[in-house]
Amino acid sequence: APILCVCVCVCVCVCVCSLIFTKRRLDANHITSVPEGSFEGLTQLRHLWLDDNSLTEVPVHPLSNLPTLQALTLALNKISSIPDFAFTNLSSLVVL
Repeated sequence: APILCVCVCVCVCVCVCSLIFTKRRLDANHITSVPEGSFEGLTQLRHLWLDDNSLTEVPVHPLSNLPTLQALTLALNKISSIPDFAFTNLSSLVVL
């Protein structure tokens, strides 16, 4: 899905776009992998649904820059193992 911006127009010629998403529903999208940088700039993301896809591994690197992430769903994927360090950088994560 395309990323939608909430723009605040300061004047006629200047528009400041801020990607202030707190929730992203990517469940049931037949996703097989999550590319590096997929969540770049989503610094306020708190809830991420990746369940019911075709992931075979935890997207460790794309998730590593989401310090405010509180809830992550990965159920109903094809993940067979999870690295020990998979959620190290997710200090706010309380629901998995």
